[in-house]
Amino acid sequence: MGNLGRFVNKFVSKEARKRGFAETSILQKWHEITPAHGGYTTPEKLFKGVLTIAVPSGSAKLAVQMDSPILIERVNSFFGYNAVTKIRFILRQFEFEKKVATKIKQPDSGALNRATARCANIKDLKFKQHLINLGALIEMENVSHLKNK
Repeated sequence: MGNLGRFVNKFVSKEARKRGFAETSILQKWHEITPAHGGYTTPEKLFKGVLTIAVPSGSAKLAVQMDSPILIERVNSFFGYNAVTKIRFILRQFEFEKKVATKIKQPDSGALNRATARCANIKDLKFKQHLINLGALIEMENVSHLKNK
């Protein structure tokens, strides 16, 4: 299996170099570098400081384009030097990972009652409700950590 891994890595490295990437790690870690957009974008080419990113639609392009300064900073931080000065976008259809919606936990009535009692002296009702919800969720999280130990 080791020989196969080296062969695949060598092939991928050669293809990445053709696309202007000095190393394949940006391709492999794209989701970590761009967590907000990595699921529906892909880096295509890096040439003379211009990173070309493929996006599936015009609306996706706008979403990523708004975050371009942050994206440039994150990519440069990943490389350790200013490799990217500008981002260019191309529209291309491709398979991308769909985000799975996570279910938001709701605090149980006991945790809500205990949090309500702790916040009894707070006058601002909106702030008080937020603190009650936060306190109940923190209590639930702490209880679940204790159960898992």
